[in-house]
Amino acid sequence: MEQGEKYVRQGVILRKVECPLYIRRVEMSKARNKKHYRRDKMTNVAIVKLIGMKKFSDKDRFKWIQHKISASNKNVAWYWTDMRKPNEKIIANPNSHGKPKYSLVNGQYIWNGRLDDFAKNKIMDSIKDFFSEYLTGMPVIEAKEYPLAIYTEVHNVIEETTNAYYDLDNHFLMYQKAFQDTLSGDSGKRKKYILDDNLAFITQPPSPIFIPVNSPEERKLVFYIVKEEDARILRHEGYQASHIKQMKKHGDNA
Repeated sequence: MEQGEKYVRQGVILRKVECPLYIRRVEMSKARNKKHYRRDKMTNVAIVKLIGMKKFSDKDRFKWIQHKISASNKNVAWYWTDMRKPNEKIIANPNSHGKPKYSLVNGQYIWNGRLDDFAKNKIMDSIKDFFSEYLTGMPVIEAKEYPLAIYTEVHNVIEETTNAYYDLDNHFLMYQKAFQDTLSGDSGKRKKYILDDNLAFITQPPSPIFIPVNSPEERKLVFYIVKEEDARILRHEGYQASHIKQMKKHGDNA
């Protein structure tokens, strides 16, 4: 038995899927739009902070001036303006506009509202595309191999940025959901490797354990798909009945 397989509770390891250099950032757009300091879109605290910035200390040079909101929107709004170029709005993101925008894969962004539905779906689709590459060629799970439990090794550095420890649950959340969705065919969008991902087929979703490595280039996810052997589950009459019912529903009479 390999060292990494010892933490898997009793059960036959049916499949092992190793995904090196797992995706950590997703490109959200090819080029970021210009942003400007528009007064009615800023909080009072942000306005005070802006006016107090050292580079804007010349009060005769920097002022709020009305400009058209855009070429297609003729309405006007107050914008922070350099009076040496009174017809131009000051760009708020000079170092990033025109460059690709990336988002870190982090489950916490779902809870704190940082990701809207479009961004969340884009990230999830990118992770599923990544997993699909490493699932290609894996034999489909056979009827006799259900139910399943899934374990995962998360090989990664301890700190992804200086003094920035992360919670493993937030780090792994989107990968957990994406892997199981990909296994089950992602609502018909991909090849199916399992009949379904409900409790009749998977008794334990991908559950992570952290394995430290020395560099980001060594990072990887290792999934162990295991045949469930827990008698408390398998001998439960209600579970047996639901498992058989679900297998029949999918055309495999167990």
